[in-house]
Amino acid sequence: MINVKKVLLGSLVVLGGSVGGAVQAANLATVTVVNETSAEAVYGYEYFSGSLNTPPTNIVQNSSIGFIHTSGSDIASGMRFTYAVGSKKCRFSASHLVEMHLGGYLPSWKKDAVSIGSSRATCTAILVKADSNLPFNYTVQFSIK
Repeated sequence: MINVKKVLLGSLVVLGGSVGGAVQAANLATVTVVNETSAEAVYGYEYFSGSLNTPPTNIVQNSSIGFIHTSGSDIASGMRFTYAVGSKKCRFSASHLVEMHLGGYLPSWKKDAVSIGSSRATCTAILVKADSNLPFNYTVQFSIK
């Protein structure tokens, strides 16, 4: 008879490569996008390395939306998407990466907001919160104006 516990545990060890060899924990990025314009902001997909609890949508004028990005890993996450209002367009991105450093974890977070439309937009990205403990969750707020 096969020992089911050993088979399942072996599968977790093989699938669970992450920081320090522990089973991976899903990193969560809580995202808010604010439309500070007087027109609807149209969403554009580029990439998300993981899943979303609700997909981003267009944002009515002077309003905001929120979503949670789950990376499925505690060592890395990433997302990039756009919002456009007429000829103004912002590309938003956020990510995190964890490296081993002197026997501990060294997480880093990046966020960016760049105007890429034919008319200049004011695009902002703010890292609101970053957890320095596993699984290194973070909160970011983007805005287009």
